[in-house]
Amino acid sequence: MVAFIPRDPVALILLITSVIISVLLIILTKDPLVLLTIPISIFSILYTRIVAVRFPMYAYTFYGMNLVFFGLYLYRDFQYKIRRDFGAVATVIDVIKEESSGFEGTGTDRFYNPILFFRTKTGEEVRTHYEESSQNSSRYRVGDVFDILYNPENPKDVWIDSPSRRLFNVAFRWGLIGFGGTLSLTSLLYMLGILS
Repeated sequence: MVAFIPRDPVALILLITSVIISVLLIILTKDPLVLLTIPISIFSILYTRIVAVRFPMYAYTFYGMNLVFFGLYLYRDFQYKIRRDFGAVATVIDVIKEESSGFEGTGTDRFYNPILFFRTKTGEEVRTHYEESSQNSSRYRVGDVFDILYNPENPKDVWIDSPSRRLFNVAFRWGLIGFGGTLSLTSLLYMLGILS
């Protein structure tokens, strides 16, 4: 087996997911900053082997850095959408009920997807199928009104806007960044012998 592949199953899973996240980040972001994970990871692997750290901390370092970059990517993407998209008020004009067989034959699951109608800033009338479904039949009712954001280049690309949704999106992304940063820093400090 290659020397830097960890024998610990948790570290191996972290290493594999980190490589997948790195590749996806490079493809999605086209941001050269993401490439910083590569030299830091190589340093972590070599340092772990040279100093003979018993536990493969480089896998945690790599995983943590990828969480930081993934969180930053999601945050920047979210902020871009907020700045790019236009606001409108949409009305639910229909609710489509979809059924699917439940998990492992446990029955039937019902999902409710609204059809939204709104006018763009240019006056264009748009009817669109909102992709975020709900299992709660009362979540979307005909006549309900929602604040939405829509992509001016593709007005059918909408999402329902609310302060709680924005707060969740920001908190989730910064949570990824904080957790990933803590994991990376802790594993680096452990490798360097500052933590034991």
